[in-house]
Amino acid sequence: MRKLAVALAALLAVVASTGPAFASAGLPTIATLQAGAHEVTLYNDSPGLRKGANVLTVEIAGVPHGTHVELELVGPQGQTVPVALQEVEGLGGHGDSHGGGEAEEAVYHGRGKAVLPATGTWTVRLHAGEVAETQLEATTSGPNSIFVASTGLLMGGFMIFGAIQRRRQQTHGR
Repeated sequence: MRKLAVALAALLAVVASTGPAFASAGLPTIATLQAGAHEVTLYNDSPGLRKGANVLTVEIAGVPHGTHVELELVGPQGQTVPVALQEVEGLGGHGDSHGGGEAEEAVYHGRGKAVLPATGTWTVRLHAGEVAETQLEATTSGPNSIFVASTGLLMGGFMIFGAIQRRRQQTHGR
């Protein structure tokens, strides 16, 4: 039984090490576009757009404080998903770090949630004085099925092993 557990643990380690690792200092950049003279960077909490919930962050360099920014995603069947952006000041917002005066460059940071009902090619449309568009592919994402199956088998195996050992201790102790 121990040999089986060691073999499964080794298999799990190999499977887990073959998947992509997305560790970084910040959010994954999913698009960079140009809105007139302003460079726009779009971030997501996951490495790309996916069917279901996406938390998007928009960063626009060189826009004045209070600029009205709208973001919407247009789906493959023409469905429109508006993203209600909330301006976030804690990400390097307006004003200098001491709270007085203006910063050399007012950088806009907005964050909002978009729930995509389908996979496919989505058009990201940003309105910030100028209109900018790009197309991104939304996929179905989730954990690797081999990883989930291996983990489930390993957990189930250890539970059965533990139950058998406990029963053996109870019967031999009497």
